[in-house]
Amino acid sequence: MTSSPNTEASAGTDSNASSQGTIAVVLADDFEDVEFTEPRDALLEAGYQVEVIGSDSGTVTGKRGTEVTIDRPVSTVDPDSYVGLLIPGGFSPDRLRTDDAVVELVADLVRRPVPTAAICHAPSLLIEAAVVEGRQLTGYRSIRTDLVNAGADVVDAEVVIDDALITSRHPGDLPAFIDALLGALRADTNPSHGLADRAGVTEQASTT
Repeated sequence: MTSSPNTEASAGTDSNASSQGTIAVVLADDFEDVEFTEPRDALLEAGYQVEVIGSDSGTVTGKRGTEVTIDRPVSTVDPDSYVGLLIPGGFSPDRLRTDDAVVELVADLVRRPVPTAAICHAPSLLIEAAVVEGRQLTGYRSIRTDLVNAGADVVDAEVVIDDALITSRHPGDLPAFIDALLGALRADTNPSHGLADRAGVTEQASTT
């Protein structure tokens, strides 16, 4: 942790945001800072509210020293309040996958489905939520074998879109990742459609 961390008072404090809806962000200590801050800022700029959800109230600290206030502990959350889900990477997803309430929330939102964006190590939380079998996605290279073993079709691309599920590999993919999340939120006009209705279309911005 740096000696002078960048303290975020609250992720969703933009009082000028329009009523586009609220995006849930599940977060724990040691998240990858830019994988939270850059999508968060883009969502706020696009008019969405952002609510940070954690295992408990208080603050969490990123790998690079960014401190973020938890807006709502998971025990107080109503899943129906959210139009999207963001899961930053780092070590945060590994910490959250041991919290049954967080895992249940993730499973609920993915299966509903709402646009869900998971980057880097974040798909490990999707594995715990049992929502990757038969899905096409990507992630950081160290978790790809785990994804395959969980039944996922893993692609090495900067962004992979499978219905409402959006995944990317690492911070270098953030521009494509953010564009895909915002595009999915704008296009999500039929939130009642389920997994069985997936079109099975994957968009790959890179096949490196």
